[in-house]
Amino acid sequence: MRRWPWPTNFARLAGAIRAFALTRRAAPALQLVLVGTGSVSDAIVEFARQQHLEGDGNIRFLSDIASDLPALYDEAAAFISLSWRESFGLPALEAAVRGTPVVVSGWGAAREVLGDAAMFVDPRDVEAAAAALLRGIGVPAHRRALSPAVSARFSWKQTAAAMLDVCNRVTVRTRSMAARRAVSEQAP
Repeated sequence: MRRWPWPTNFARLAGAIRAFALTRRAAPALQLVLVGTGSVSDAIVEFARQQHLEGDGNIRFLSDIASDLPALYDEAAAFISLSWRESFGLPALEAAVRGTPVVVSGWGAAREVLGDAAMFVDPRDVEAAAAALLRGIGVPAHRRALSPAVSARFSWKQTAAAMLDVCNRVTVRTRSMAARRAVSEQAP
């Protein structure tokens, strides 16, 4: 499983950290767990310190834990990603499949991929993200109830069937185009 390195330009991560800092006012027992690969940028650690999240285990940085992700999603009160450009959003999907309440950017493909299984926010609006996090941790049963539907939609069997359908449509279209080309070449 490929995991992306800690961002050097961490605008998206900064928004999630800010939203978490706001959320902690209403839910002080929460802990923010940030997952990436390699070592954490000093800028990210300093930014977390500026948000008064240092000490007392308020924030943890974990690296290279792909095999532990299912357990991490299961234990999470919520998942947040405020990406400005996300082509698919596999971590958010993984969290939703595990029944973790998901808060993600309404930009990109997340809305199409996750549908009702996530709460969508403008990634620039940290107050809205904090409010969505509080909603997610307040009613996790609703989100966990959506997990089977998300799992079924993205099961290996369903994904393989969808891919086979696309391949069949492309093959039929290619044959049809080839047949038309052959007919037009034979015409006087």
